[in-house]
Amino acid sequence: MKKLILIDDHKMLRKGISSYITENSDWTILAEAESLEEIPDIIKKIAPQKDDKIVAVVDIQIKGSSDYPFSGFEAVKLLAKAGVPSVIFSSHDTGALIERAMSA
Repeated sequence: MKKLILIDDHKMLRKGISSYITENSDWTILAEAESLEEIPDIIKKIAPQKDDKIVAVVDIQIKGSSDYPFSGFEAVKLLAKAGVPSVIFSSHDTGALIERAMSA
């Protein structure tokens, strides 16, 4: 089964993506988070079955430390350690962020 984890601090956007995916694809929404602090709990709760494909959709800028405004990169690192690949999205279009996202 194909499952998504949605990570974005804007509830309306998260719910919109969730609704669109649910209505227009064969993917299931496994979990949602609005902050970096929620990621470890999600990782603990997911128990992939043999045929599961789990992917996270992560906004670059989510709630996290004020010292680190682009906590989405940290979320990607946490998810990668748990074996969950991520797709990063953002409304930011600066070259530095795009390069960083490509190397995450």
